[in-house]
Amino acid sequence: MITRLPATSCPVCQSTLDAHGDELDDRSAARAPRAGDYSVCVYCLAILVFTDPHTLRVLTAAERAALPADDPVFEVQATIRRFQAARN
Repeated sequence: MITRLPATSCPVCQSTLDAHGDELDDRSAARAPRAGDYSVCVYCLAILVFTDPHTLRVLTAAERAALPADDPVFEVQATIRRFQAARN
């Protein structure tokens, strides 16, 4: 489910971001992002972290290394990459 947010910029590519997709199933309810939640820029695929509900920062190298290989954030990246490839 998509949550609309006040516009902010990706700290990597400076593209405007104004929504957050939460990994939800049919039993869950949408919620605004919280500090520590991950996001992926749909433009540059950078993995980002919310520092508060409307501010993003780049994932550090140590944080990236600590993510398990099967973390859902990597599937989000792959999905966006496939979508981008299909559009081109």
